Amino acid sequence: MVGLFWVGTHSLQAQDGWPTRLQDYLTIENQRIGFNGVCLVAKGGEVLYHKAFGTASFEYKIPMNTDHRFKIASISKSFTGLLMGLAIEEGKLKPDDTIGKYLPEFNKGYWTDVSLQHLLTHTSGLPHHEAIPDYWRVKSKLAQAESAILNDIKGLPFLFPPGTDVKYSSPAYYLLAKVLEKAYGKDYPTLLQEKITQPLGLMGTGIYDPHQVIPHMATGYHLLMEDSLIVAPYRDFSPLEGAGSLYSNSTDLLKFNQSLLMAEPWSTSLRTDVLTPQSDHYMKKRPYAQYGYGWYSREAKGKHPRAVFHGGGTFGCSALSAIYPSEGLSIILLSNISTLPIDAIWQNVETLVLGLPFEMPTLVESIAIDEQQLQAYIGHFRSVPGQQDLAVFTQGNKLFAQLKGRPPFQLHPTGTHEFLGKKVDISFTFLADEKDQITKIEASGRGRAFSFQKID
Repeated sequence: MVGLFWVGTHSLQAQDGWPTRLQDYLTIENQRIGFNGVCLVAKGGEVLYHKAFGTASFEYKIPMNTDHRFKIASISKSFTGLLMGLAIEEGKLKPDDTIGKYLPEFNKGYWTDVSLQHLLTHTSGLPHHEAIPDYWRVKSKLAQAESAILNDIKGLPFLFPPGTDVKYSSPAYYLLAKVLEKAYGKDYPTLLQEKITQPLGLMGTGIYDPHQVIPHMATGYHLLMEDSLIVAPYRDFSPLEGAGSLYSNSTDLLKFNQSLLMAEPWSTSLRTDVLTPQSDHYMKKRPYAQYGYGWYSREAKGKHPRAVFHGGGTFGCSALSAIYPSEGLSIILLSNISTLPIDAIWQNVETLVLGLPFEMPTLVESIAIDEQQLQAYIGHFRSVPGQQDLAVFTQGNKLFAQLKGRPPFQLHPTGTHEFLGKKVDISFTFLADEKDQITKIEASGRGRAFSFQKID
């Protein structure tokens, strides 16, 4: 139910009043869906908006501030993509090199056709972590040796022949980190420091280690399906090197973004390679975007601005960093709450920043409905046209919905047959026939409307 809400370009002027409207919007989202974190907007290196919302530590009631550091999860791929671009520019490797050239154990079967370019653009055929047996239940919680991680990746089934399709894969970027280490004869943390964080002065960026005390680090929390918070579950980051292993803050991410828009320190050809789609394939979960060297690229459409962006999500993290090359604009969102609808928040922030028409969300109080009344809404529904299946069920005295293949979320009653899915930022209206039997659901949010017919 994720859809892109395209917006038009607009000159960023303080007198437009968008900072006030943006402040109002994020304040509402803090109260409505629990957005905790930092939002930064800058143009041409000038910070136009930089505010913090919510709480950095609920245990100690510490307010969030703009200096707090966050896990950035898959935004880490943008750093690995730049390191790969640098290695190519320095002649350390070539995009069409096979992975077996650097990791000989990957020189059999399908692997002989897998190039570094395939890994960079998610066109290798490798699946994501869920394809590793017992990954979420066991292995994601264990510190693993490099040999064990490589062995797991080596055993992954290929989803398609390399280069013929696209599938987002964090294991692909772990392999790129290992290739970089072989090419330079240095470990990934050292390369990151020498090539990026030190030259750019990124003092608040580094490799996240759950066992280390990291100054100014916001405590991570996880939003459960019933919209309550728990301390973020433990996850070991050893299999995420190069793919999702970094922490950072908003100021550092702005410096990183700006470095890709400026003449220094990177060459024009390097910046072009990094910010340009390197594959003709469009991503399945983001059908409006292609992939480059660690960045998604959303092309301009009419008056709509081109955006180069990457999101990040893991336990205790919802994040997004976006660059608008023709406008010299950056939008950065960092949160210490996992499973927030960060794409939808970004789209709304973008709309406000560009000064376009925007309907401010409203705070709606939940009403009480007893468990017997909730039974009337239970069932299976199919979208019209029939593309997605939605299950509605109760647990205790609460109502939940779940799209097939997606996590469940709570439906909060707000009126007669009306509910709000805070976690997905979608409103649901159940429609009944003359016998007061539920037959249909009308859903709306994120600039789109959806219709589901009851099938049983």
